[in-house]
Amino acid sequence: MGKRDRAGQTHDAVAGRLELLAAMLGAILVVARPAFASEDAETGSGLVIVALWFIVAFLWAAGQLVRGELRWAGNRTSDVAAALVAVAIVAAAARADTPRPAVNMAAEWLALLASYFLVRQLFRDAARRRALVVALLSTAVALAAYGVYQAFWGLDAIRAGYARDPLGSLRSLGIEPGSPEQELFENRLRSHEPFATFALANSLAGFLLPWTILAIGHGVSRALRSPRATGPDTPGSSRGPRRGGAPFAGRGWLATAAPAGQAVAVLLLLTCLMLTQSRTAYAGLAIGLACLVGSVVTPLRNALRPSRAATAWLLAGVLFVATCLGVALFVAVQRGKVDEKLLTQAPRSLAFRWQYWRATAGLVRDHFWIGTGPGNFRDHYLRYKLADSSEEIVDPHNFLLEVWATSGIVGALAMLAFLAFGLRRLLAAPEASARGEAGADWRILAPAGLLGFLLAAVVSDADIGLALALLLTWLAAALVFGAGRQRPLASPRMVAWALAGVTVHLLGAGGIGMPGVAQTLWVLMALGLNAAEPDGEPARVGGRGASALVLAAAGAAFLGLVTGLLEPVARAQAAISTGRLLAAR
Repeated sequence: MGKRDRAGQTHDAVAGRLELLAAMLGAILVVARPAFASEDAETGSGLVIVALWFIVAFLWAAGQLVRGELRWAGNRTSDVAAALVAVAIVAAAARADTPRPAVNMAAEWLALLASYFLVRQLFRDAARRRALVVALLSTAVALAAYGVYQAFWGLDAIRAGYARDPLGSLRSLGIEPGSPEQELFENRLRSHEPFATFALANSLAGFLLPWTILAIGHGVSRALRSPRATGPDTPGSSRGPRRGGAPFAGRGWLATAAPAGQAVAVLLLLTCLMLTQSRTAYAGLAIGLACLVGSVVTPLRNALRPSRAATAWLLAGVLFVATCLGVALFVAVQRGKVDEKLLTQAPRSLAFRWQYWRATAGLVRDHFWIGTGPGNFRDHYLRYKLADSSEEIVDPHNFLLEVWATSGIVGALAMLAFLAFGLRRLLAAPEASARGEAGADWRILAPAGLLGFLLAAVVSDADIGLALALLLTWLAAALVFGAGRQRPLASPRMVAWALAGVTVHLLGAGGIGMPGVAQTLWVLMALGLNAAEPDGEPARVGGRGASALVLAAAGAAFLGLVTGLLEPVARAQAAISTGRLLAAR
C-alpha cells in the first residue's frame, strides 16, 4: 500500500470521526428543542440551540475538508424549495418594522433549515437514521407520560401549592412576579389540558401527532412480519433465522418485553393526545391513520389469513390498547379532564379561526410580496383584527398563511413546494427501500437523551429533577424501540403519512414558527428522503476549496450569532430580570 493510499485512509478515518461527532451533537439538539417551551422564540429563548446547530455544520464541513472534497446528498427540487424559504425569511427580516424579534425568529428559521440539510448529510445509513428516529420517538413518549401525569395529578398539586404560597411557587420555578411568564403560568394552571414542556396544549399535540402515527405504523409493520403471520408453510418464510422475522428473536427477555413496552408507549401517546383536546390534532391523526390503514390493509390481510393464531394475537393487542385507552378517557371525563366543550365548542372554535384567517387575508393583501417579517405578525395583526374578534393572536392558526404573512408570496410558495415535492418523493419510493432490519447506533442514541434533556434544563433554567424524570422515561422508551435489530421505524411511506397528519394539524392550529413543533416536520422530511434513497451515493459537488468555503461560512455564522444575537439578548434579559426584581422589592 502506497503512502497516498495510507494518507487517504487516515483522512477518511478522521473525517468519519468528525461526522460522527456532528451527528451526536445534532441528535442532542433535536431532543433538547421540544424539551423546553418555544412559543416565545422571538424573544431569543432558544438562540443557544440555534448557535449549536452551526457548530454541527462546522464539524460536518471540517470532515469534508479533511477528506478533500465536498460530498453533498440531496434531492434537488426539495432542497431548492427549502433554500428559497430561507431566502424569503431573511429578506423579510431585513425589512421588518421591529428588528429584534425579526432577527431572532429568522435565526430560528435558519437553524430549522440547517437541521434539515444536516440530517440529510449526517444520517444517511440505516443505523444512524434509526438512532435519530428512536431519540425523537422516545422524547415524545417521555413528554406524553409527563402530560398524562400533569392532567391527572401534577396540575392539581401545583394549583394547590400556588394558592397557598404564590410568591414561593413562582420563586421555585424561576419566574419573576409581575412578569409575562407569571401570566403565562397562571393561564396554564386555569386549563386542565396537559402541556408538558410546552406553553400550550396545542403545541404538545402538534409534537406528539406524527410520532403517534409512526409508532402505530411500526406496530402494524411488526404484525406484517411476525413469524406467526409468516410461518414455515406460508409465503415469505424461509428456513433458519429470518431477517424479516421477530425483531428480538433469540434475545431472551427482550423478545417478550419489547412488544409490550411498545404497546404501552402507543397507549401513552394516544392518551396524552386525547387529553390535549386539540381538535386539529384529532383530525390529523384520523387522516394519518386512514392513509396508513389504506396502505396496509391488503398486505396485512394476506399475512394474517394463513394463521388464525396471528389474527387472534393482533386482535388481542388492538383490544388491549383500545380498552386501556377507553378506561383512561372514562376516568378523564369523570374527573373533568375531558368535557363536553370538546364537541359543543367546536363550531365556535372554527368560527374563531375563520375570523383569524379573514383578518390575516387583509394583512397578506397589504404585505403580499415581502411580508411583515418573522416575529412581527402580532403587531401588524392588530390593525386588521375584526371588530367582533375578541382575541389577540401571535399567529393566524394556519401555517401557510403564517409563512405568507411573515415572509411573502415567495416563502409561502416555496414552503408549499417543499412539502409537495417531498411527499411525492416519499410516496414514489420503491417498497424495497423500506425492507430489512436495522439496529440503532447507540453511539448517537445514548448521548441524545443523556445530554439532550440536560441541555434543555440549562437553557430554560428548568427543574433538574424534571429533566431526570423525563430522562428515565426516555431511556425506557429508547430501550424498547432501539434495542436489537427491528423493522424500520421511518420507512418513506410511514413518514409520508406522519407528515400528512401534522400538515393537517398545522393548517388548523398553526405553529410553524414554534421550533419545538416545526423541527419535527423538517427532520422527518430529511429522514424520509434519506430512507427513500438508502443506497444513493452523495453527489460530489466540489473539491477542497468548496469544503473550505462551507467551513468558513459555518464558523462565521456561529461567531455572528454569538456576538450579534446571543450576547445582546442575554444581556438584555439579565437587565430586565434585575429590573423586575428591584420593582418587586
